[in-house]
Amino acid sequence: MMRVIAFTLLGVLACRELPDGPERVFEESFEDRCDGVPCGWSQSAGPDAAVRSVETFHPGEHGIELRGDGTTVLSPMGEVAPAVLMFGSLEANLSARCTDASLAIEVGLIDDATGISDTFRGRVSPPGDFARSITALIGDRALVDGGLSGGIGGGAFEVRVNTVLLRLEGDGECVVDHLIIDDVNASVGPRPGPGAGC
Repeated sequence: MMRVIAFTLLGVLACRELPDGPERVFEESFEDRCDGVPCGWSQSAGPDAAVRSVETFHPGEHGIELRGDGTTVLSPMGEVAPAVLMFGSLEANLSARCTDASLAIEVGLIDDATGISDTFRGRVSPPGDFARSITALIGDRALVDGGLSGGIGGGAFEVRVNTVLLRLEGDGECVVDHLIIDDVNASVGPRPGPGAGC
């Protein structure tokens, strides 16, 4: 009997209606250029002109290049629609290449319902040729005290991204062609919509 109840509860949780949200928590293709850098992105640390928009795979395909240890860029945030997270865990999926360097990624989120904020951090070392690199982003609060989701099994909740930061670590360079921040295992392929799984 307990087994039937447990499976019924799992089915209800899996089939509940999720709040509407954008396709991804955050996605950037770096295609729009303004004064030699991707529009809205701002350099906050590093040598002058250490950040620029560059061609990547093909002529007309653009990305962001960071050169020199500690060079840091911040994303354009503006008005951001809420995104739905299921488990309070994030991953970064990027198409990038690095030479003698790695890339630190920080994502700031806020849960509008509770006002709780969290910063998720990760590091990736893409190869010298463009390749997809995926890394987990670990929250400061998510695992320690329940963080945004209220702990394991906290269910779906709406968050807003309030900052994305990329920082070069090492004396080389990194070029990022595309960046996706999303739920763990949701950054590859289309994201399930409301009511998905039933």
